[in-house]
Amino acid sequence: MAIESMEMSLIIKGEKISIERLGELSNYGKVKEYHKGQRISKVIPEFEEEVFIFSQSLTNNYENGICEFLNIINEKIPPINLLEDKNNFKIRLYIQTFEAQLKIDISHRIINLLNQSNIDFEISILSWGEVEE
Repeated sequence: MAIESMEMSLIIKGEKISIERLGELSNYGKVKEYHKGQRISKVIPEFEEEVFIFSQSLTNNYENGICEFLNIINEKIPPINLLEDKNNFKIRLYIQTFEAQLKIDISHRIINLLNQSNIDFEISILSWGEVEE
């Protein structure tokens, strides 16, 4: 598999995000915060709400990395708090590849950890590849 980069992220959007409670995640990966009205690029509009992103880069042995990431989420962010905050939570697997076709195995182990998190999951793929003849 010719993967250029792979990353798991927890993305939280809302009016009021408890950064104090989430700050400890910076011990385990990259943390970014964006504030309502903030602009980060000429092509991206101002943020309409607060955004918090916790992410980790993955290697080609992505199953263990995904499981490690989900274990951190499940331990540091108890599901009951998700309901109280009324924020939009999402877990995203981002893959950038040079291949036109990509196969990713989502094991039972990963599915069980996703179920424990009770957070929506999405996969985002950017492919620079072409089909070989």
